[in-house]
Amino acid sequence: MPPSTGLTITNPLVLYRTLLATKKIDPDPAQHRLALHLQKLYHRLKDYEPLVDYKYELGRISDAVGQPCSEPEEKSKQPVGNGRRRSIFSPHREQKEHADVLALTRKLTSYESAVRLHSPRGLLLYGEVGTGKSMLIDLLAGALPNQKKRRWHFDTFMLQTFAKLEQRRRHRLTGGHDEEHSLLWLARDLISTSPILFLDEFQLPDRAASKILSNLLTSFFHLGGVLVAT
Repeated sequence: MPPSTGLTITNPLVLYRTLLATKKIDPDPAQHRLALHLQKLYHRLKDYEPLVDYKYELGRISDAVGQPCSEPEEKSKQPVGNGRRRSIFSPHREQKEHADVLALTRKLTSYESAVRLHSPRGLLLYGEVGTGKSMLIDLLAGALPNQKKRRWHFDTFMLQTFAKLEQRRRHRLTGGHDEEHSLLWLARDLISTSPILFLDEFQLPDRAASKILSNLLTSFFHLGGVLVAT
């Protein structure tokens, strides 16, 4: 059998028009307008790599969230390394590192500065039930050649987020990392695994979830993340 010479169509607008041409869906002017927007977003995202563009910020946040909890004062006086005591400059250096981490945290959780970012902007699709929103973002999610992308239903995403926060809390109780930077740690984890994030049926169910989600996504955007949601 001769090898296939067919080309894989990855443009979401072409895929949408193919569905129309094969009568798998009915014509809808609103869907067509959204498909045009998805095509523009596709061209912005197909070669996008935040791990390159935001390498410096990711390095700083890795240093911040990777630091263990501060040791008790009595332990800090013990000899370290080859038996030598800590340098007299160590407390000043640690104070500066702590100040740098606080400054970084303020920057990565600032809503105002998040609005002025130059990373590709995502898209929010909204409308009545059954108007094809999920189908359209699935076209884009499937079309993008990027390896690091993920499509979640919102409820599943939030359950995963709560589970990771609980895992982080348990780690802190056993002497691991501090809880202060848990959401920054989650944002960094999202960027490393799925910097292009698709959330279907996005909602703000309650005040606690809204607060967590707001801070998480603000840091996610600061690190170059892109959100496409319905």
